[in-house]
Amino acid sequence: MDGCIECTDLNLNTITQAFGTFGQNLAMTVQMERGVLIYLPPYATSATQAIDIVAADILNRPRTQIVWPEWIYTAPFESVQRGAERLERARNGLSSAEERLQRCEEEFDRLKAPLRVVIGTGIDGLQKPCEELLREMGFSTLAPPPSVSDEFILASAGMPILVEVKGIDGPAVKAHMTQLLADAANLEELQKTEVKPLLLVNSLRQLPVQEREAGKNHPFGQWIEDHAGDLGAAFMTTWDLLMVYYAVQSEPKLASQFLKDIVETNGRIMVSKFVK
Repeated sequence: MDGCIECTDLNLNTITQAFGTFGQNLAMTVQMERGVLIYLPPYATSATQAIDIVAADILNRPRTQIVWPEWIYTAPFESVQRGAERLERARNGLSSAEERLQRCEEEFDRLKAPLRVVIGTGIDGLQKPCEELLREMGFSTLAPPPSVSDEFILASAGMPILVEVKGIDGPAVKAHMTQLLADAANLEELQKTEVKPLLLVNSLRQLPVQEREAGKNHPFGQWIEDHAGDLGAAFMTTWDLLMVYYAVQSEPKLASQFLKDIVETNGRIMVSKFVK
């Protein structure tokens, strides 16, 4: 072969072996950027050995690898022993680094868990994580009667708060609010008490959160923004909820203020007061 063929010229996924009727190796072809290599037997009894042979040829290295015995690390030569010591220290350092990496990955998995509410949808992917955040903030949640909804009730306030949770790719629209209002009216009829409807949406969920209220992007449709104040309903995004959650983690007394805001707000809950 003329010239120097670099390792990047070799795609080991393009190796093809041909076998005879009784399984004997007949030939092997290797597709390369600069052509095709054809190997005729004898060369290898397995694809792994064949790849080793091709790689050795391409890199101009011997095909035979020496199997070193364990005692070689203790050979009585100063340079060998120094090399063995450096190798051992490097291995120990790698092991410690891998352990630290695993601990950091596990910690990050735990720390990022609350952010499920800004990427998920459905009961397991969104509704339950939202409930978990609210419970961690010190609130209690209850399942409503089956005839009312498959969402949940926030029961820590003076009145029941019926929470409708939606994870959608676009903005929240009229149908989401009217469904919540119908369920709230049903619950009021069953329990003979006033109910506060809360629409909690992970809208525009495919977008980075920084873009969900930028430019022409709006998490709530115009009908909701125009009419929610007249309908006695509150609404917020799961990103809003997440900001309140972290604020409460730093200052637990904010939880009661947040609950009060839900009950008293007709329209979007403004969370700027909770964010420092």
